[in-house]
Amino acid sequence: MGYPIYWLIHNVIFFYQIVIFIYLITRILIQFEVVNSYNQLVQFILRFGAALVEPALAPIRRFLPSFNGIDLSPLVLLLGLGFIDLVAAQLLLSPALN
Repeated sequence: MGYPIYWLIHNVIFFYQIVIFIYLITRILIQFEVVNSYNQLVQFILRFGAALVEPALAPIRRFLPSFNGIDLSPLVLLLGLGFIDLVAAQLLLSPALN
């Protein structure tokens, strides 16, 4: 019974993780001047990613300082999403398997 709900939660989390990775890789490529930030596709990725990712990163950044200029808040967000996925699997799938 919990499998369709878990499937939805898992796929939403997976999509959000992909958006985070694409957003971070794009920012890194801009930082190292591999891609041009004036490119329309790059600008779209940055705007779309910032709209989805930055609201989740802002509270983490308030509590987690950057270490020597390295922002670890995306890592904390990805670990948190993985934890939520594991908890959802335990809560929704374990009773169905017994």
